[in-house]
Amino acid sequence: MYVCAVVAKRKKASDAPRASRLEYRSRCIGMMAIIFNVFAIIMLAPWIPHLIGLTTCYYDNYEYAGSCYDYKTYVGPSQTCNRNGVKSPDGYCYYRYCSDFAYDGACYKYKTYVGRSGNCTCIRSSENYCYYAYCNNYTYYRSCFKYRTYVGNSSSCIHGYTSATGYCYSDKCSYYEYAGICYGYKQNISSSSNCTGVTSPDNYCYTSCPDDLYMYRGSCYGDRKYVGSSGTCTGVRSDDDDHCYYTFCPFYKHLGSCYIYYRYVGRSDTCDGARSTNGRCYYRYCPDYLYGVTCYENRKYVGINGSCSGVISSYSGYCYYDPYY
Repeated sequence: MYVCAVVAKRKKASDAPRASRLEYRSRCIGMMAIIFNVFAIIMLAPWIPHLIGLTTCYYDNYEYAGSCYDYKTYVGPSQTCNRNGVKSPDGYCYYRYCSDFAYDGACYKYKTYVGRSGNCTCIRSSENYCYYAYCNNYTYYRSCFKYRTYVGNSSSCIHGYTSATGYCYSDKCSYYEYAGICYGYKQNISSSSNCTGVTSPDNYCYTSCPDDLYMYRGSCYGDRKYVGSSGTCTGVRSDDDDHCYYTFCPFYKHLGSCYIYYRYVGRSDTCDGARSTNGRCYYRYCPDYLYGVTCYENRKYVGINGSCSGVISSYSGYCYYDPYY
């Protein structure tokens, strides 16, 4: 920065008023220059450390290894960071931007709605969402759940979400819990030799798959075929008995794809899913309003005790009607 001032030349005594005016102007210009330089220094102060080789993060940023980051998330010593993250030796991940779920200055990979009474083992928000930097259990649609239970095409997954392959992802076990695992089936047996799952001390057999399905590595399959060590397998090949396990569609199959919901749209109504020749519109996800495990086309607020031709939510007071099938 340079400070420039005008200095008046000596004048004769007869030119004293003009000299006084020049001196006054030069002093004013000098004062204005000083004020400008002080203001410039204040504005540039945060950048001075950058200019001399140092780094100072201001506002809500986080500093690590000489760089500034917008998000800082603890993941522990054994977990890895999400994409675009930089991990420190003390178990923190630093991000310049969050491509997943940002909350309270941290970046999380999973976000799950748990409601007012649901458990959250990580960070709970005021909107009753639970944020996870990593998931030790089961993931489904960028959410983390404690249990994964096979339920087929039934509608008994009342505390979670049902996948297209017939699994219920939830944080609460609505079926049979044993040793921290949620099983879909429980049967009283005479001995452990009659159990294809896990036998409890009181002679109950807990299984994840029904008798007409095949279980492999915790998943249920609709068919199993022996293909040998070199045969072609279009499903999941086992690594111990050379079998190939095949999945199936427990819901609605259309042109080789599996869909969870459909509604009748006829020939003229708009279909933003997959239209069939019989007037059905198939969806993998609920395009309108999902309540529980059912997809509804319409929703309106009626209050907790209002009149409703469908199903009223006891939490929000909304009435859901015109369900998808």
